[in-house]
Amino acid sequence: MQKLFYLVLLVLLPLIFCVNNRPIIGILTEPNSHALDPLKGQYIAASYVKWIESSGGRAYPIKYDSTETEILDILSHVNGVLFPGGGVDLNEDPFKATIETIYNEVIKKNKEGTYFPLWGTCLGFEILSILASENSDLLSKVDAENLPLPLSKTQGWGDSRLMSGLTSELEQILTTENVTFNNHMYGVLTETFINSPKLDSFMRMISWNKGRKGNKFVSSFEGYQYPIYGVQFHPEKNLFEWGDEDIPHDYNAILITQYFGNFLVNEARKNDQHFENESTNNTMYKICPTYTEEEGFEQSYIWQYD
Repeated sequence: MQKLFYLVLLVLLPLIFCVNNRPIIGILTEPNSHALDPLKGQYIAASYVKWIESSGGRAYPIKYDSTETEILDILSHVNGVLFPGGGVDLNEDPFKATIETIYNEVIKKNKEGTYFPLWGTCLGFEILSILASENSDLLSKVDAENLPLPLSKTQGWGDSRLMSGLTSELEQILTTENVTFNNHMYGVLTETFINSPKLDSFMRMISWNKGRKGNKFVSSFEGYQYPIYGVQFHPEKNLFEWGDEDIPHDYNAILITQYFGNFLVNEARKNDQHFENESTNNTMYKICPTYTEEEGFEQSYIWQYD
């Protein structure tokens, strides 16, 4: 028994002492559009940065037009990646090449033993769906813009890592109250998911929802083998976006936002990569967010082209 105790201790000690309490999550930028177009550049909605920071993490920009060398260098220092929501054409380079580079490197790192989480929100969820299925025509139109909903469970809910930390109270809120804010025209129909062998074998479907016309779409999933997570809704908006009156801001909605933010940052804590120069970590702090409510975000970090 004593030998077994020391063996277990030998296995667990590295895990205990390798927790990274200074996690940094890379956030992919997107090209400016609509109201931001005159600024000619790229942006990250500040709500994603605030969401990560409110759970004890930091954010680092991954510019969508970076070279492969630049992307791989960033991925060797950050502790996870977030693909945010937005309205980008997923088939146009350099954005397409960048998301493929990030996705492939995340898979490679996890295969080689480096725990590296990847999270997709809304458009990010759709990106992960397309990459995992290897099918660029996977998405279908769903009427789910400005639509707060509860989540409907699938059989995979109980086995998922993403929902494993829910208390009974939080699970009740998440599955009965309109606390997840959907704002998307496209999605992955549950039928499409089930009939896509590569996607269905790679991702565990955790929850689904219905659009206004009754079509069922996947609203959350996670990788079976790898710490890859996708939600079709916007957990960050409940706390930080006020331009749309349909966004839920009640106390229970805030609890759900905090749950998902804490989950993502805690996943990043399992990765011990870091920047050698601490000041490099502070990239997001060196620029000021801009008021961009007309774009649908209260504030955005903007990088203008020369």
